[in-house]
Amino acid sequence: MRPLFATALLLLAGPWSTALAQTDEAEPAATEAAEPEADSTDSPPAEAEPEPEPEATEPEPTATEPEEPEPEADGPQGGDELPPEMRQVVDDTEPTRAPREAPPQFMRLVGRLGVGGALRLVSHDELQQDRLAPSYLNLQGALVLPLSGTFRHSVLVGASSNLESDGSFVSGVDPFEQWVIEVGYGLHVPFGRTGAPTWLVGGHVSGALVVSPDLTWGFEVGGDAAYHFLAGLGVYAELNVGTYFGAEDRFGNLTVNPLLALEIGLTWDYEVLP
Repeated sequence: MRPLFATALLLLAGPWSTALAQTDEAEPAATEAAEPEADSTDSPPAEAEPEPEPEATEPEPTATEPEEPEPEADGPQGGDELPPEMRQVVDDTEPTRAPREAPPQFMRLVGRLGVGGALRLVSHDELQQDRLAPSYLNLQGALVLPLSGTFRHSVLVGASSNLESDGSFVSGVDPFEQWVIEVGYGLHVPFGRTGAPTWLVGGHVSGALVVSPDLTWGFEVGGDAAYHFLAGLGVYAELNVGTYFGAEDRFGNLTVNPLLALEIGLTWDYEVLP
């Protein structure tokens, strides 16, 4: 009976001992596997990698004005600059036009020959004067001074005489019996071509001396305009206001004769060159 019992124990103990042996072999492996896990538990957790940022998309090109290329720097290539003593300052300012100089002025001789008529603003009945004074002939010459500027300054001298008789048979005058000499100053402005202008506008003031038949005096102020149809030849018109002191009346008083006169005629202009 013992041998059977022992055999039965071995048969029963065999599977059990094999399971124990496998259990013993598995424990060291489990222990070795657990140690790395413990190590990984003790170490700090790894930082999370940052998520990649989305790439910036380029904006769609829009229609813009083309950019002007930057001007290249003056001087040799490679960024080398010239030494200060070799540098030259460039003046890029616009040149200014020099003022035009006025042409030189020369002395001029101006002559006039005209006829005119006068209106008496005051008439003297005792002298048998008409409202219209006798027509007259006037010869005048002017010396234009060689002064710079727009205006023409001149010294004038003239002589005039009556073309008709005037007054009564006793106290009147016959044609070309009354003579008047005048000296004055003229101021004129030329228009048109240089030298002998097309138009000449101005005036004068002068004193008059009546030399016959009686010696007396007067003065006048006038304005005139001349048109030159040739370089030195033209026509003119002149309007004068003058006052002349005449002979004594029957009461011994000096008579005053204010006149308004209109004169037309020919004019010539001669330039005296050096």
